[in-house]
Amino acid sequence: MTMAGEQQEKFNRYLKYSAIGLEMGLAAAIGLLVGMWFDGRYGSKPWGLLIGLAFGLAAGFRRLFSLASEYRKDLSGKSDE
Repeated sequence: MTMAGEQQEKFNRYLKYSAIGLEMGLAAAIGLLVGMWFDGRYGSKPWGLLIGLAFGLAAGFRRLFSLASEYRKDLSGKSDE
């Protein structure tokens, strides 16, 4: 692989793993908004908000663990670095 190709691969890897915080925040925010909508629609305040937030956080953590697993595989596959 050329030097430019290696640098591009590293950059893509860093970009992928740097988005973890953004993905976690977006998942929580989407869950929160869905919960707020549910509360407004059905008058279940605050249960919809709490359940929506819990589902959003669960989705964020699921993605976090998935990326951590991918990162571990990336590290174990790189014996020359």
